[in-house]
Amino acid sequence: MKFFSLFILFSVALASCSDLSKGEQLEKIEQLNKTVDSIQTVLIENKIDEIDELSIEAESVVSRIKENLNSDTLDLKLAKNIDKYMIMFRSIGNLKTFYSQIKKNSKIEKITLIKLERDVDNGNGDRKKYNHYISFETKNVNYLNKNLKKYVIERKKTIDTYLALHDKLFNYSFDLITK
Repeated sequence: MKFFSLFILFSVALASCSDLSKGEQLEKIEQLNKTVDSIQTVLIENKIDEIDELSIEAESVVSRIKENLNSDTLDLKLAKNIDKYMIMFRSIGNLKTFYSQIKKNSKIEKITLIKLERDVDNGNGDRKKYNHYISFETKNVNYLNKNLKKYVIERKKTIDTYLALHDKLFNYSFDLITK
């Protein structure tokens, strides 16, 4: 009888220990949720729509220059500007893909975190692995955050290059047609 009582007492103590870490685990998951929410907000603030508009305008300039540039010699500064502009234009496709991946992966991560939070809160699954799951999701969120930072930097670089060179090259491309 004493052995049975000790077994029950030990089982209750062990179960309560896992419940002690439950609050901490839920807090970590909530923080990860907030981070994913922030990632999604920053992504909304840095829409790809503006890049789509730049792409259309840049494509027409690039096309006009390619079709109408007949000279085999160019001013060095102009050639460098055209090169920068072409690099910027070619990078837009990668930027769009990057945006789509971050958007998709942030949605998936949000769903995963909601499910994990529900499991921890209800005690579903293997409780011993909760910290491992939280650690894995933390790595995923950090990876998302790192990719978001890269996207924002590349997006800004693309817009800055466009703003610095578009008007000059737009006019130059039309000058090529009129000559």
